[in-house]
Amino acid sequence: MHRPGPVERVGMVHPVTKRYGLVIPLLAIAALLAAAPAAAAPWTPVTVDNSADDGQYSSLALDASGNPHIGYYDATGGNLKYTCWTGSAWSTGIVTDSGDVGRYASLALDASGSPRIGYYDNTNGYAMYAEGNGGSWDLRRVSNPSYDGGVGTSLKLNVSGFPRISYRYPADDDLEYAAWNGASWDLGMVAFPGIGSAGTSLALDSTGAPRIGYHYTDGGADDLRYAAWNGASWDLQTVDSTGDVGQDASLALDSADIPHIGYYDVTNGNLKYAVWNGASWDVQTVDSTGDVGRYASLALDASGLPRIAYYNATDGDLDYAAWNGTGWEIETVDSTGDAGQYASLALDASGTPHISYYDATDHCLKYASRGSLITEIAASPLSGPAPLAVQFTGSATAPPRAWIWSFGDGNISHEQNPSYTYTAPGTYTVSLAAADSYTMNITTRTAFITVTGSAPAASIVIDPASASTVYAGIDGSGVYRSPDSGSSWSHLMLPAGADLRIRALAPVRLVSSPATTIYAGSYGGGVYRSTDGGTSWGSCGALPDQHVLSLVTNSTAGVYAGTESGVYVSTDGCTSWVALDNGLP
Repeated sequence: MHRPGPVERVGMVHPVTKRYGLVIPLLAIAALLAAAPAAAAPWTPVTVDNSADDGQYSSLALDASGNPHIGYYDATGGNLKYTCWTGSAWSTGIVTDSGDVGRYASLALDASGSPRIGYYDNTNGYAMYAEGNGGSWDLRRVSNPSYDGGVGTSLKLNVSGFPRISYRYPADDDLEYAAWNGASWDLGMVAFPGIGSAGTSLALDSTGAPRIGYHYTDGGADDLRYAAWNGASWDLQTVDSTGDVGQDASLALDSADIPHIGYYDVTNGNLKYAVWNGASWDVQTVDSTGDVGRYASLALDASGLPRIAYYNATDGDLDYAAWNGTGWEIETVDSTGDAGQYASLALDASGTPHISYYDATDHCLKYASRGSLITEIAASPLSGPAPLAVQFTGSATAPPRAWIWSFGDGNISHEQNPSYTYTAPGTYTVSLAAADSYTMNITTRTAFITVTGSAPAASIVIDPASASTVYAGIDGSGVYRSPDSGSSWSHLMLPAGADLRIRALAPVRLVSSPATTIYAGSYGGGVYRSTDGGTSWGSCGALPDQHVLSLVTNSTAGVYAGTESGVYVSTDGCTSWVALDNGLP
């Protein structure tokens, strides 16, 4: 389904599209995506944990292999739980069951893939931090124990793996930030008063400086706000103040540290999106079909294009929105029962979306991912003299909306199975990109096609039984046959792996054979033989010197091979060879 989001500010161009100078193949894909009908790999929802009322406050992260890890709240036992996919099954356990703990779980993985979770201890009233260490968990109190604070935790790790956590003090409605310095927590206030809904969303820029998206409420205002640390203090901005907006804010920074925020518009029941254009905030309504946008979770793909998972309260569905460069494309991920609350979105290295969420009907943690779009390349032939016509074949694990081949010489094709002719000698790296509505996969084959110069005909012989049948040994390409005195040629297939540097040919018509026997000498692979006029070939016995320069034969004397080291003869059909070096220099 394609739903262009109405632009709320006149003349807006999506900043990602405007700012990034994408290479020509990616621009070509973008154009095709805009024109082609939608096609995408299907979503696969699975139940992860239904042992109790599990799955509220789910938080998802992917490790380097793309395996999902999820922190979440067990409402039945009041526990913080953690699960991860091992490659064959979910490994699930309790992080801590000390009191009512685990709300506002926020999960991150360190460089080695070890889990870290920020969460709220509702029994004691403060933010906590859990660090996984090979099966056990180290727990640390974050917020000041003198105050009831710590709801809405949002966790990120800096480049050293040190945790940073934003959270809210409910009593004073102030926004707080905590940074671990290696020995203790450095605590500080970001904004006071007016933090409305409990959730906060933290991101770290390329220098490690914190940025926070949050809902602001004070003096009748219900706004989306953004806080950025400038090195000495916090810069606070109002992002959107139209109605009651900003709940369930989800913040991400692109590669240029540009902030993007997905959030819920309470007044209109819409999902909204805001991005900084360098001077002001551009705001869009993403989805307005019913009461949609709660539990928004935003992630950016490798090109900085936003994707948002969110809850459709009208239909009780988990929905997913993706910006394609010109508009928002929206689809339902899971419509079974009341699914989609506490959504948490992550994209893997290929841009494939993964979502954890809560199923309120079955009271369980669920996880959904889209089938990966993987491309494969095939071509024939892989080498030969110029001009070389190559037939390429592309395949994908799901129907893509666009194909684009890069042939390695600056030329491209949008066909799935193009035929392309290389005119210049060289070694060419070939790439195939395929994209559906939401992901793109690029497969590259380095040094895939080898094109040689004009092939030298090192040896030409005439079939002794047919004056019009000519055989040519082509250095680098093998053996060719012409049935019409050279007007047309066909390539004869030598054994697999044969050395194609054919330097010598020797035909003979044996009385006992109805077809011509041909010997082909290669420079590096020895001698090959065909007993049916070149249709099929076999390898001869190994020559002591494989570098053949000349061949001669007749019907009675056997076959002689001239090599770099001398002359050899075979009288048993080239099964074995004898050196004839007596008297030769």
